[in-house]
Amino acid sequence: EAPTNKVCMDFLQALRRATPKSQKIGMVGFCWGGKYAIRAGLESNMIEIDGVKVPLVDAVVGLHPSHLAFPGDVENLVVPVSYGWGLEDSAVNIEQKGKVEEIHAKAKKAGRKLPEMEHKVYKPGRHGFAVRGNPDDPLERACLEDSVTQVLNWFGRWL
Repeated sequence: EAPTNKVCMDFLQALRRATPKSQKIGMVGFCWGGKYAIRAGLESNMIEIDGVKVPLVDAVVGLHPSHLAFPGDVENLVVPVSYGWGLEDSAVNIEQKGKVEEIHAKAKKAGRKLPEMEHKVYKPGRHGFAVRGNPDDPLERACLEDSVTQVLNWFGRWL
């Protein structure tokens, strides 16, 4: 986990530094990549550019994000995040959605200003629903297509 995190955050730091201020960066992550996409939006990963602290990305989508560490991976987000959860996901239990929502509710109650977030639940939403669902199965095809729409709409709004 630590070497992967370093590679991802080092790349994103270089990308942010090379990106003109007028351009925004969005990141979508699937499964274990969802963890690192979400982490890219954490306050602790912000960098200083020209004397101003900026996030590594401007908006994130995490679809069936696996191996999230609670509360650390979701507690101090500074960019808008859209989550996609599978109802029948064998690798990412739908209960994790509730954990994320609980952490954010506690932060709001404590007076912390949070960026906008949304949670979408996919049915059947088996693990990998956003990238490897069966397009011949109408329900799985809907998960594939709806998750693409989720990403495009979210980034269309924030980027």
